[in-house]
Amino acid sequence: YSPLFEELTTNYYRVIVQTPYKEELSDILPQTFFMQAENKLKTFSSDVIPLFQKENELTDEYSKLIAGAEIDFQGQTYNLAQMGPFGQSTDREVRKAASAATTAFFESKEADFDRVYDELVKVRTEIAHKLGFKDYVEYGYLKMNRFDYNRDMVKVYREEILKHIVPIVQNLRQRQAKRLQVPSLKHYDLNLEFLDGNAVPQGDPDFIVSQAKDMYRELSAETGEFFDFMIEHELLDLVAKPGKNSGGYCTYIPDFKSPFIFSNFNGTSGDIDVLTHEAGHAFQVYRSRWIQSPEVVWPTYETCEIHSMSMEFMTWPWMDRFFKEQVDKYKFTHLASALLFLPYGVLVDHFQ
Repeated sequence: YSPLFEELTTNYYRVIVQTPYKEELSDILPQTFFMQAENKLKTFSSDVIPLFQKENELTDEYSKLIAGAEIDFQGQTYNLAQMGPFGQSTDREVRKAASAATTAFFESKEADFDRVYDELVKVRTEIAHKLGFKDYVEYGYLKMNRFDYNRDMVKVYREEILKHIVPIVQNLRQRQAKRLQVPSLKHYDLNLEFLDGNAVPQGDPDFIVSQAKDMYRELSAETGEFFDFMIEHELLDLVAKPGKNSGGYCTYIPDFKSPFIFSNFNGTSGDIDVLTHEAGHAFQVYRSRWIQSPEVVWPTYETCEIHSMSMEFMTWPWMDRFFKEQVDKYKFTHLASALLFLPYGVLVDHFQ
């Protein structure tokens, strides 16, 4: 039903863009509101609603395939998030076997994944063409509200990462291979940083939330108020469980003016990264609750990451609370991962 609702909001944006009172509205609404409204008029048409509905069906099917993963390993059944710790095992054979078991799940659903992907490419290309764009990328930049940069600029960004960051990443991987005492890294080695094991939280999810509560209170009065609000109103769904969708994200519930954090704790350092990264998003939107126009409660996608990544590093002084004597291991891995992500991130963006 979302495309039908989107049709109503697009009609609203059309009135906003065409109103003779735009100058007066500019006194109470930011420029980005009008830019988003103009983009919406370019990226939506009632004629394309059936294609949008088909796109939604396919993305829902993909999410259900991922959430429904059941992987038999070492006598137990796990979902994808729960397999994460095995990929960090200090036993190389366990890592290799865990990778094979996860791969076997995807192979068992290969026909479904391939069909969904093929149909998505076709329907999204048709959406772009029907809306007058030469390809889905041109449409996608407007859909994602990338206002002040384009695909040519991102191409330069990729080239800069290849020139300046990839050599650093290669060096990090070579050092990792030496630490793990292997001649070369295999795909199942990448998630283990240290031969004696990665840094892990020194307690269960309740311990992590308790430490986070103290941390955010000490960080500032504002962050303390925010995190207390999240706990009091049960706005944290953190632990991995069967049938739960993968990943982690923050969303906003406008009727209750409440952020909501979704994640899949699995006993790795990623649990802490989620609770700082997604809390960065959540704190930003919590502090933006006074904004009445839902379009600008959030900034655009890339700007959102300033808040989340900043919170990851602003909370470094408290990481010993979570990792105790393993804190230096954690900080090394966390800092290295910020660099390791860059080549991966631009490759994913380029592929998409």
